[in-house]
Amino acid sequence: MLCNFKSFLGSVVSYVFRIIISFFEKISEKLYVIINDDKRGLFMKNIKYTIHKEGEHYVAQCMNVDVSSFGSTVEEAIDNLTEAVELYLED
Repeated sequence: MLCNFKSFLGSVVSYVFRIIISFFEKISEKLYVIINDDKRGLFMKNIKYTIHKEGEHYVAQCMNVDVSSFGSTVEEAIDNLTEAVELYLED
C-alpha cells in the first residue's frame, strides 16, 4: 500500500513540475540591433533575449543590458525590445 502511494505521489509531483515548467517556459534567442554611434558610425550588435508570458502580454527581456519591453504577440514584443535596445545603446 505504501509503495502505491509513493508511486502515485511521484506521478503527481512530476505532473505538477511539468505544469510549472510549461507555465514559466522562456524562449531564449539571439537578435541583431543596429546602433548609430557618433564615433563608430553604424554597427550591428548581437544580443540575447528571453520571452515569457505575463497575463495577456509577452515580455521580452534583453540579457546583455537591463532593458525589457512587451507586446500582445511574441513578434510585437521582439520588435519593441529591438527598438528599446537600439535607443538605449545610442546614448
